[in-house]
Amino acid sequence: MTPRARQIYYSLGIVALGLTGRAIIDKVLALHGGAEAVALWGQTTSMIDLLAGVAMNGLGMGIAVVVAQTGRPEQRLAVLTCGMTIGLMLSAAFLMLLWLFPQLLTGLAGGALAETVLLLAGITGCLSIISGSVNSYWLGGQQQGWMLSLAGLGVLASLAAIVWPGADQFLMVRLLLAQSTVAIIILAGLLLYIWHHWGEQRRQPWPWRILLRFLPAGVSIGLMSPLSTLFMRLVLADALSWQDVGMIQAQWRVTDWVAAISGGIMSTYFLPALSHAIHTRADFLRMIRTMALVTLLPGLVVFVGFMASRQPIMTLFYQEGFAMPWQAALAFLLGDWMRISAWIFLHGLFALHRTWAISIGEFLSLPLFALLLWSLPRLLSLPMSLTVAGGCWLASYVVYALFNSWMMLRRWPQQSV
Repeated sequence: MTPRARQIYYSLGIVALGLTGRAIIDKVLALHGGAEAVALWGQTTSMIDLLAGVAMNGLGMGIAVVVAQTGRPEQRLAVLTCGMTIGLMLSAAFLMLLWLFPQLLTGLAGGALAETVLLLAGITGCLSIISGSVNSYWLGGQQQGWMLSLAGLGVLASLAAIVWPGADQFLMVRLLLAQSTVAIIILAGLLLYIWHHWGEQRRQPWPWRILLRFLPAGVSIGLMSPLSTLFMRLVLADALSWQDVGMIQAQWRVTDWVAAISGGIMSTYFLPALSHAIHTRADFLRMIRTMALVTLLPGLVVFVGFMASRQPIMTLFYQEGFAMPWQAALAFLLGDWMRISAWIFLHGLFALHRTWAISIGEFLSLPLFALLLWSLPRLLSLPMSLTVAGGCWLASYVVYALFNSWMMLRRWPQQSV
């Protein structure tokens, strides 16, 4: 097997493992609590994303890009240590804010989740920066085998939480503790590795400046995406019901197999290659076209198949009654396809270090979707429905894809970044 083929297989395996673990969790929740339980777990994971993403959505990509462009192993380890430190400091400060003002926690969840569960989700998100940073370090070094092992460890931890004896109402708590345990194991291994190489490591300067360039993008994505998702669910639950929110969440989870595999291939295979191809415009754009061919065409075929068989597919992953009307399902699917298109140009922007454009563009994705959901019924006297929500989803990602493509193509650096 060629190195290129092995990297692609590893990339698919990494994403497939993560999606399998998530599908198992959603299936168990659906069987025990229906669509409402799925929606509330979505709120919980958004809290994790809020605490982890505020740093990792920018710094994680930054660690991967800088490691890919760095030669010596001790310098790469300095990138990891520096990036993780910045991420933990930022996330811990945000967690402290939520701890001091607990009403923010219950407000973000609309009072549907206990404050203790949300605080534990915040701690889990903070600890996730550890495993996320190490994962980005392996990504930049193209060590997909280690990334696959980490994904497998996460799935095993989730399965252990599911089968662990205990009442159903504590399942979310067990899942959160399992994710935190994985991060603590990774931290222990990293500290042992750094201690073993301390003589080489302490002489390396930390690349604060170059990593801080990625921080604004991380803050904007890490804050705006989960906050917008939390707000979006509250708006839909108020206008429709938590049952409808659960149906939307369920379809996102299923179609995310396509989106996550596409995004995983972009990140684990194409991002390091793009980071090396930035010196020549022709090579860079050729890589972008290849990325589009590999992700968009298969995604379109799978989405067509989903539309033709969405009822049995949703029953398989959840249970009967989870399938949306076909008009709403189609609108959300088209939005998912445009979302993948936007990610192609987003990875190009990361490789070019255009973090300011990424920060601005983030307001045109999930935040724009949440804004449309909130404003359209008020401005147009349009009653909210699943189909209207799907139309807002599609419109927001069309705008996001157009913005990202324009910002990536509008000029080319005269020298390497």
